[in-house]
Amino acid sequence: MEKNKYFKMLPNLITIARLILTILFIMLCLNTKMYLAIIFDFLLICFSDIVDGKFARYFNAVTVFGSILDVLVDSFFIFSSLSILCFKGKIVPIWFIILVFINLFVFIITSFTQKDLSTKSKNFFVFDLIGRTSAAFFYIIPGIAYVTIYICINIKIIQYVIWINSALALTACISRVINIYLLKKTASNKLVISKNRM
Repeated sequence: MEKNKYFKMLPNLITIARLILTILFIMLCLNTKMYLAIIFDFLLICFSDIVDGKFARYFNAVTVFGSILDVLVDSFFIFSSLSILCFKGKIVPIWFIILVFINLFVFIITSFTQKDLSTKSKNFFVFDLIGRTSAAFFYIIPGIAYVTIYICINIKIIQYVIWINSALALTACISRVINIYLLKKTASNKLVISKNRM
């Protein structure tokens, strides 16, 4: 029983480790040109993001706190790394960071609204395929940027990734808003039908 309790703490410990790795990533990006160390740290961050969720589901340790912590740490990594690439590296345009912020805002608001309107999902946040794909792109752009710098590939490849990601992010936002509208409409119709029956 005690052993199982420690296993259930493991996903949150991995998430906290990712926060420490993110701080290290920021320090490396701001103060050094050790691109191999930056890339290695980035890979560790990605690996930790994959395994914490898998462990949480495997050990039946999915919690509201863990979900919020995971999204906060992910957001911290995405915004800090993209900001460095914007203001120091001049690689990422500022409008893209604004788009990431809008995407996160829509994700949080629509998650809460969808949880109120539908009880199908047990997760604190409600995810969708397009949104997950867009978030994955947000996550990997810093890695792609530093790999292209390290191996001296034309940095324009990042611009193509940014435009593809922007299209995905806008599609995700629009589809989530439409989904909320349809859920509200369905809920409203059910309410009218139930009132008519009374």
